[in-house]
Amino acid sequence: MRYVSLVLALVLAFALAAGPALVGAAAASQEARHSGRVVAVDLRAGVLTLEEAGAAAGPEPVRLTRRFVIESGTSWELVQRSAEPVPGDWPGGYRATPISPETVKPGDFATVAVERREGKLVARRVSIVRPAE
Repeated sequence: MRYVSLVLALVLAFALAAGPALVGAAAASQEARHSGRVVAVDLRAGVLTLEEAGAAAGPEPVRLTRRFVIESGTSWELVQRSAEPVPGDWPGGYRATPISPETVKPGDFATVAVERREGKLVARRVSIVRPAE
């Protein structure tokens, strides 16, 4: 009986000590998203600049400029409303199609899925939203 109590006490002590570290590691690897207007895309430098509208105390939002690292593995997609029903979705739903980053221009609205690596925001996926043509 003492052996079982000792083992349970050790397991509990380990869980209490390691828990915050494990939660912190999981949170650090989670994806975050930023949305706003594309200011610039510099493919040679590997940087996407976005202007976000943030919360403010007054009636006008605070404008935040964020820069994201673009890598060769960053995926780019165009998201538009579909004129046709999307299988498994409702008519007028959204359809995402791959695009080339060269087609992204200032003024486009984008949502950037990022992960923080070595203190930098690295773009994993860039979703450009435009009205259907």
